[in-house]
Amino acid sequence: MNRDEAPEEAALRELYEETGVLGTAKAIDSDLIEGGHVVLVEIDIPVSPQPWESMDDAIQEVGWCLQVPDNSAWGDDEIERIIDHDWSTSISLGS
Repeated sequence: MNRDEAPEEAALRELYEETGVLGTAKAIDSDLIEGGHVVLVEIDIPVSPQPWESMDDAIQEVGWCLQVPDNSAWGDDEIERIIDHDWSTSISLGS
């Protein structure tokens, strides 16, 4: 996250830089993961397990996971909290 950048702006920028996909930030929750922010982002492209090349040279390919990968940086409890989260209790960013 850049110094003058809101968490939702950082999430959208990272999404685009790493995947080439544009999205709309719908909600944010800063209490879901300790020391971080989770942003609910809506995208306008179909979700498919077919990978594509990243715009970032440091990333070989990107794609949507239909199941949570075994080597996630987040633990099982964090993933479960995000999956089960009631976004109506979060800060809404949409209209």
